[in-house]
Amino acid sequence: MPEQKKLGFIFDLEGVLIDHTARQCEVATKALGSVGIKARITPQMYQLRSEREFHITRDFLSGLYIMQKEGISFEQAKTNPEIVDEKRGALSAKEGELIEEAVKRFDHLRTHGKLELPGKKPIAIHSKEPRLQKIRQMLHWCNKKGFPVAMVTAGKKVDADAFMHEAGIIKYFRKNHLFYGEDKVTKGGLFAEATGMIAGKYHIRPGRQWVIEDSLSGIKDAKANSLRSAMVLTGNTSIERIKKLPVGERPTLVLQHAKDILGTLVHTIAGERARRQRRQVAKIKQKSGRIRRR
Repeated sequence: MPEQKKLGFIFDLEGVLIDHTARQCEVATKALGSVGIKARITPQMYQLRSEREFHITRDFLSGLYIMQKEGISFEQAKTNPEIVDEKRGALSAKEGELIEEAVKRFDHLRTHGKLELPGKKPIAIHSKEPRLQKIRQMLHWCNKKGFPVAMVTAGKKVDADAFMHEAGIIKYFRKNHLFYGEDKVTKGGLFAEATGMIAGKYHIRPGRQWVIEDSLSGIKDAKANSLRSAMVLTGNTSIERIKKLPVGERPTLVLQHAKDILGTLVHTIAGERARRQRRQVAKIKQKSGRIRRR
C-alpha cells in the first residue's frame, strides 16, 4: 500500500473503545460509600473525568468529596474545575487517608467486580463492559486492511486489560501497541510513544496518524504531538463546547461514534457506493436545472 494512503489510529480507551459509564458510576458510589462518604455518582457527574483536574481516579474521588463538602455544583465544577483543584491542598490528613482507601477500593472493585470487607457483607458491582459489536467490526476491518491500531490510556494496565477482555477487543491489538499511563504518565507522553512506534514500524508520518478521543485535554495533547484528532461525542464533550474553542484548539474532525472513522476517513465499499449514488443524483438535478432555465 503506498505511503500516502496509509493511516494509523491511536484510540483512547474509556468513552471511545468502551462505554463503561454505568460501571464507573456504580464503582465510584460504592467505593466512597464503603469509607463513609455518601454520594450517588450519576452519568452527568462522571463527565468530570474529561477534565484534567478530575481525570486521575484519586483526583476524581477527592473532587467529588470536595464538591459535596463545599456545596460546589456540577455546573460550577464543569465550567471551572480549578475551583475544586485549589481546595485539594486544604484536605486534612484524615480526609486524605479516607480518599486513598476509597481509591484502593475503587480500583479493586472495577477490576474484580467484588470487594471483601472485614466484618461486613462483600460489596459487588453488577455493571459489565458492553461488547460493542460495531467497535469490534471496525477494529477487525482495520486489522484486515493493514491499518495499524494502538490504544492509549492514562489508567492502569491491570484495569485496562480487564475492561478490554470483558469487551472482547483486546485481541485486535498487538502487545506492543498498548500504552498505559499507570496513573503517572500524561496522555501527551503516551501519544509521543505511540506515534513514534507507528512511524518507526509502519513508516506512517504523524500527519497521517489519527488520535480518537472523547476529551478536550486529549485533543490538546494530540495536537501538541502534531497528530490529527477526531473527537467522538459520547457524552463527555458537546458540539456546542467545541464551537466555543479557538479554531487552533478544535479537533480536526468530530464524529458521533468511534466506529464512524470507517465511513469518514477510510473509503469502504458501502461508503463509496453511497458517495457514487449522491454524485449521480447531484448530476441529474444539475442537468434538470439547466433544462428548466432554457
